[in-house]
Amino acid sequence: MKYILDFDRTIFDMDALYRAIEQTNPGVPLGTVASLDGIDMSRFFFADVMTFLQTHNQQDIEIVSSCHGLTKRWSDRYQAEKIKRSGIDSFVAAVHVVSDSKIEIIKTIMKNNPEAIFVDDHPEHVASVSAAIPELQVFFLNRKNENQVVSDVPGITSLADLDDMIAV
Repeated sequence: MKYILDFDRTIFDMDALYRAIEQTNPGVPLGTVASLDGIDMSRFFFADVMTFLQTHNQQDIEIVSSCHGLTKRWSDRYQAEKIKRSGIDSFVAAVHVVSDSKIEIIKTIMKNNPEAIFVDDHPEHVASVSAAIPELQVFFLNRKNENQVVSDVPGITSLADLDDMIAV
């Protein structure tokens, strides 16, 4: 089974990063590489993420991240640098940063891994990927457990829930 995970807000706590940027680099604009300077990015993974990474084969996990954020558009360079500084690449087979839609890179990953799961926290990404790749198992990760749902897509609140849902 191939696990394709989004980065921001799926495995990485962006709100904690924003607080750290505010404390460490006040006045430096969000979305710039300079805003990340002096910050230990490895401490912003959600608690369930390390357990998931340690209990699944590294070769079975890939990250697919797009360049969207509070500014509605991070640069590819900023997103790639943020992910690199997090150290996630030592836990996964590959990291893909895309400027826009995740659909084409997910299709490419699935060519060699037809049994795959995609997890994302962004309802629009979840809905578009689910519609474009119906053979893919797609999960909406709602960490805040708000009353938000994506039609015809199972919802989870942590990666631990994912394992429970697959085991059923």
